[in-house]
Amino acid sequence: SDPSYEGAYSYSGNYFIELNANEFSSIYQDFTATPGGEVVISFAHRARWYGNDVMSVEIGHDGTFSTVTTASDDSVGWGYYTVPYTLPIGGSSTFTIRFTAVSSGSGSPTVGNFIDDVSVSLQPPDVSLTGTNATCPGSDDGSATATVTGGAIPYQYTWTDGAGTGALAAGLGPGDYTCTVTDANGCVDSATVTITEGTGPSLSLQSTPASCHDGAD
Repeated sequence: SDPSYEGAYSYSGNYFIELNANEFSSIYQDFTATPGGEVVISFAHRARWYGNDVMSVEIGHDGTFSTVTTASDDSVGWGYYTVPYTLPIGGSSTFTIRFTAVSSGSGSPTVGNFIDDVSVSLQPPDVSLTGTNATCPGSDDGSATATVTGGAIPYQYTWTDGAGTGALAAGLGPGDYTCTVTDANGCVDSATVTITEGTGPSLSLQSTPASCHDGAD
């Protein structure tokens, strides 16, 4: 719509969307995220004419939709909403956000429910490393493991010196190793771990003098 369509200016930018288009309709957008992670959904909503227009916001996953929130606003001004939501655990990493017109203050299904400035914010990936040191001087049997939270699966792992391509890097000698993780949305995080050289076994000797001259005890 024009940014000043019927006296309504866009909340952000130059355009906004009207959900009611000859009927109570919906719009949707797919996004990629890690099941069980948290997203923050933000949007602006207002009525077109008089009374309150009402819409629902839903998240879909593997064919099942759950209502996140509903929005009810008049035509005096935009209502702005910020809603945290924890995604379902398990299943695929593809989710759908859907905005559906529920009712129009005018009573007509052909008009109403303006929305604008929609965003779905995901937690960025956060990588941490744990290391197992080499056992002996000169040995290359250390290892490092990357643990990632947030972001969107699948993750890509890049280790310095080509130490590994997955979450585990093995056969490491003493030194510093950095793992860079890139998630499915291109967000990046990295961490560094230090592998130290082991001391190896320690040997000590004790002696007991012979009991007499030329004795062998």
